[in-house]
Amino acid sequence: MNKYIAPLFFIAVIGNVQAATVTKTTISQTSVTPTSATAGTMFKFSATLNTPLNVGNKIKINVGSSSLVAMTGTGTQYSLSQAIFTTGKKRYSIGIYNSNSVLQSTVYTGTYTVTSAALINHAPTLALIKAETTATTNTAYTVTLNAKDVDANLNAITINWGDSSEPETLATTDSKDLVFSHSYTSASSFGWNAFASDNGTPVLNSKSISKIVAVSNPIPPVIVPVVIPPPTHGMSDLEVRRMIANNNAFFSAMGWRTYNY
Repeated sequence: MNKYIAPLFFIAVIGNVQAATVTKTTISQTSVTPTSATAGTMFKFSATLNTPLNVGNKIKINVGSSSLVAMTGTGTQYSLSQAIFTTGKKRYSIGIYNSNSVLQSTVYTGTYTVTSAALINHAPTLALIKAETTATTNTAYTVTLNAKDVDANLNAITINWGDSSEPETLATTDSKDLVFSHSYTSASSFGWNAFASDNGTPVLNSKSISKIVAVSNPIPPVIVPVVIPPPTHGMSDLEVRRMIANNNAFFSAMGWRTYNY
């Protein structure tokens, strides 16, 4: 009778054995920060797992290129930070791979956008080449200016003459000497100022250059009396000199004429 007990007991033990539960590691969440930025920005890609990775497996990401890159992390949190320079709307994909780079999970995807980097516009610079500090009314007064712009988008130079006349603007190119001419109509001290401008975004102006000019009326001509004697009627030079020195009445007596020049 004992020989039948062992098999029955063995069967009962076998009947109580339960299969072990195995949880498969999967990706539960992915993200990218920021979702949109200019070229050259550092983007951070993140992945959250439901359980830690099995030995030998890795989390790998394709950020929109043709190659997979391993993400770093511990436990259930993994990430990769990378500067992206090519522009456009891009798609990234993240998966779990074994040591032979064979996919072990569903691939999770997401999108992000890289825009063109905003161009930085620089203000032009302006230099005074020549300008006098004095001028005469109703006479051309000139100012020579030269502007430069490292962005090669120089547009014009504007000068305000400081006498209530309209400002004057002339188109220019980089490093070109530009001559402005103006006539002041009244005598006084005037302060002119000038600046260069570009056509960038936004439009920028240079630092202004200014100068005080003293404007005066022209000096009237000096009138010098000139005496032109008529023939001396046979008198010697000495006699003429004595008679001229005597008095002015001599001029009338002799019929001499005087002229002003």
